[in-house]
Amino acid sequence: MTRERFLFFFAKIIILEGFVFLPFFLPKAQAVQVKKVQSGIVEFSAEDIARIVSIREVDTSKTIILISVETASTHDYGSFFVPDFYDSKTIYVSRSKKEKPAKIGWTIIEFDEGVFVQRGSSDVPEGILERVTSIPQSVSPAKSFIITYPKS
Repeated sequence: MTRERFLFFFAKIIILEGFVFLPFFLPKAQAVQVKKVQSGIVEFSAEDIARIVSIREVDTSKTIILISVETASTHDYGSFFVPDFYDSKTIYVSRSKKEKPAKIGWTIIEFDEGVFVQRGSSDVPEGILERVTSIPQSVSPAKSFIITYPKS
């Protein structure tokens, strides 16, 4: 048996053994189902500080909002864009200051079961570079992630 053939055979055994035994050593996976995804673009004129967008109704306790600046030069804005739910049929996208026209892409992801979205805010005083914020004990850091949107 050549060296290359032996290495191939050895790698094949490791791969097969990995597939056979690996699931027994991994923690149980938990899956969630996406119920609905909605997306669009909201346009800000130079004078707009906030815009309201109508959406199909969602359960806000199972829904997240993601945004992205769609305009070519994001560093020219000098302001931050922040999304929030006004109610279950409306999102509210605001920015920290009026400056230039902007296009903001938004995506709403509503989950079916197994997800609970919590919202909150934390103020960081001027000159402070970090902030520690408490989260409820019911939130498991191993099964959670944080989405932040800064305001200036």
